[in-house]
This record gives sequence, C-alpha cells and structure tokens, in this order.
Amino acid sequence: MLQKKNDHFITECRLFSFSGCCEHCAHFDGGPRTCSFFWPNEAHRLDCVADAAVAELSFCKDFELN
Repeated sequence: MLQKKNDHFITECRLFSFSGCCEHCAHFDGGPRTCSFFWPNEAHRLDCVADAAVAELSFCKDFELN
C-alpha cells in the first residue's frame, strides 16, 4: 500500500502512535535488518519516514505488531 507523505499524515502518525515500519514488525530481524519473509524492506523502514526526499511511504501487507 502506498501513502502520500505529507505534514498532516506525519502529524497523525505521531498523534496516534502509528506503527507501520519494519522496525515495529514481528517479522523484522534487527541484526541484518531483514524481513523473515525475505521481502525487500528498504521502502518500509523508518529511514523513509525521516527522509524528506521520499514523497510516498510504502506499507507492507504482512505487517504484524510485536
């Protein structure tokens, strides 16, 4: 799923403690920073939220809270 990244969306993420990045997912292995399903996950990580050059955020369909 793709979501346009704008100030309103980022504000709501903070306000509602939204967790949707790999680092918050049960399938994320923090050592090698990989997904247990072997999905390419660069576009789903916290770095993309912080990067001002990224205009859209990509969310994984297999995201599962820890």
